[in-house]
Amino acid sequence: MAVILTKLRNIISAFVLLFGLIHTFHANAKNDLSTLLAGKNLLLFSKTTKVRHASIKEAIESFEALGKQYQFSVHKTENSAEFTTDKLTNFDAIVFINTTGPLFNPTQRQAFKKYIQSGGGFMGVHASAWCELDWPWFVKLVGGTFISHPKIQSARLNKINTTDYFINRLPASFMFTDEWYNFINLNPERIDILTVDETSYQGKKIHGEHHPIAWFHHYDGGRSFYTSLGHHGDTYFNKMMQTHLLDGLLFVTGALNHAK
Repeated sequence: MAVILTKLRNIISAFVLLFGLIHTFHANAKNDLSTLLAGKNLLLFSKTTKVRHASIKEAIESFEALGKQYQFSVHKTENSAEFTTDKLTNFDAIVFINTTGPLFNPTQRQAFKKYIQSGGGFMGVHASAWCELDWPWFVKLVGGTFISHPKIQSARLNKINTTDYFINRLPASFMFTDEWYNFINLNPERIDILTVDETSYQGKKIHGEHHPIAWFHHYDGGRSFYTSLGHHGDTYFNKMMQTHLLDGLLFVTGALNHAK
């Protein structure tokens, strides 16, 4: 009996050790962004046909700087003709930076839709929730439609802990200055990761106790991340914002290797 108990204890100890090693490896992998994002290719798309944000320039510069730091490549364009089936296959994710208004013709729409359905990644930043509004599929991909915002001001943001599909390294609660978008057409399948406390700022408010600001979801075979942060150019060089964007990239590029 003593021999059996000893063997059982040894087996249990081995499993505990193995679990600990796996957990440590997973935790280290989460933090080693240079490894996880190295070699990824991003398309930065910043076409506008309505309002144009001056911050587009700084946003692109920030992504380029992050690419150098974390060893991923970026290709920037405002040309919708780049959206062909053959060209889009070269990218792990497409980042819509403050895109507004109609962007695509039917052929380009179909190429982009096929890209997502084939497992591609989409990241929408700030005003990208106000483009292609007559395309229901795209609206659901983004996760919501911008409708209004009060004046730019500081407000309290609160992090929502989610599943292992997404790494959210932001603080539990912090102050941030931006435009606090109100949304319609919110996709019920989205998973919110950041909310704004409506009691912490002044102006028009429509959401109440749960006002989503950023979210992610799997959609039609691909991956989608959206954040409404990013009105001012200097925001993109804020360490908090860069962490937020990097967390989104880890998801949309498939760097975390989770099932779709």
